[in-house]
Amino acid sequence: MIRRLGAALLLATAMIILAATATDTAAGTVQKRFYLQVHNVKAGESLRLEVTTVGVLGILITDVRLGGIVTHLDAGEVAVDGTVLTVSTSRERLSVNLTLQAICDVACPAELAGIATVPTTSYAMLRTQAADATLTTSGGWRVMLSDG
Repeated sequence: MIRRLGAALLLATAMIILAATATDTAAGTVQKRFYLQVHNVKAGESLRLEVTTVGVLGILITDVRLGGIVTHLDAGEVAVDGTVLTVSTSRERLSVNLTLQAICDVACPAELAGIATVPTTSYAMLRTQAADATLTTSGGWRVMLSDG
């Protein structure tokens, strides 16, 4: 009896932890993975990437890998607000590799498009399994998504 109660309590605790850490997406949404490598964002600058493709509801960061000598991110250095991702820093230089998910309604489109604001000393590389797009200047961008 005590073992069953203990097992039930352990299971309930695990479910609460999973619920608290689960991705907050609505039922019926689809997620499509893409990658963003950001290089040389300097103090006082920010690189901004906005997805404007119809059907994309938001962006979710699923993995962060730091480049160079940076060992941690400070609060707010990488932030997402809906379909807008911003990388900014007060450091001398920040480079970061992000794994992202485009959160779409019924299905994700074959192509992502948007607007980037890229500081003159920075650049970024959008990567998917289907294509790459280098962002060296501010303006519009497009990248194909893979079927996988």
